[in-house]
Amino acid sequence: MDKNNTPIRVFGLSHAETLALRQLALQKYGKASVSLLAKNTLKSLLSEEWSSDLDQGGKDMSSEPLPQGKMRLELKLPPPLAAYLTTAAEQGKMSANRRALYILAEYMENHPILTDSEITALYQSNVQLGAIGRNLNQIARHLNAGEGVSLTARYISNLEAVINGHIKQVGNIIRQHRQRQEDRFMP
Repeated sequence: MDKNNTPIRVFGLSHAETLALRQLALQKYGKASVSLLAKNTLKSLLSEEWSSDLDQGGKDMSSEPLPQGKMRLELKLPPPLAAYLTTAAEQGKMSANRRALYILAEYMENHPILTDSEITALYQSNVQLGAIGRNLNQIARHLNAGEGVSLTARYISNLEAVINGHIKQVGNIIRQHRQRQEDRFMP
């Protein structure tokens, strides 16, 4: 949809009020369009200065967030999903919107989205784990074959440092994830 043509929905009009508005629009514009009547009425309410500011590239309020940082989202659901959502909302004694919000929040908690830096860190961590596994397999093969294996204290301490580095890296990722979850869901 064009950014400059944002739809607006009006709630709370009775059928009789809607018919009266259609009749008024027919008299005024020659067309029984409540939308046309509403659009022209709302435009007339705007001051000429405000309209000229918008026409000349003034501040566009459409990009500003809704109060309290909330975002409104409208979904067109296929009938099976709509039926599921309605049933789940009724069972939970809540609105369909609130139930959808709970479903999204639950999904986010169980399926976190990692940042690019966290994914890179986990990839590097897996590479390190692979190297550690190969080193341990070589040591085990030599020991199983009865060969003398000379493990220096330096080699073992290097292996320990790699393992501890991996543990620290994964721990940092887990801490960052927990902090994001707390920031997101705690007031």
